[in-house]
Amino acid sequence: MPCFLLSLIILVALLQSAPSVASQPNSIKIVAVYTSIQSNGGIMNTTSFTRGQTLIVWVVVNNSASNLDLLPQGPVIWVEIDDSNNAPLTVQYHLGIILGGEVTREGFSVALSYGPGLSSGLPIGTYTATGFVSDKMISQGGRFIAQVSTNFTVS
Repeated sequence: MPCFLLSLIILVALLQSAPSVASQPNSIKIVAVYTSIQSNGGIMNTTSFTRGQTLIVWVVVNNSASNLDLLPQGPVIWVEIDDSNNAPLTVQYHLGIILGGEVTREGFSVALSYGPGLSSGLPIGTYTATGFVSDKMISQGGRFIAQVSTNFTVS
């Protein structure tokens, strides 16, 4: 019985010292979501693309508190691209530590097509790129902590 009680006390102490997203909801903020393209001159920020191009969507996250390290389940930085008909084109994510007191920038490569050589049917117009941060995968009971969107055009 004493071993069980000691184990329970240690478990409670570990849970109390673990980073808690709920106790720091305002410490994680997405400070920017923007788009760019790789060119011969390097990476160029732009909001205008053509069908078939591959763009980079950047999600910039500031953590003003302690490290957010809930691995192997999270935290997760996401990006969702919705086309001009509001239909999702892609959802991508990156699992990793978000260091305290630092800014983290994740880039997501997005092809403006339905597959190799399948860009002609892609709708033209205004697309939305939304960046999210969650404490873990939503399918595992995670919750979104932050969300910011930006628009870009596809012609």
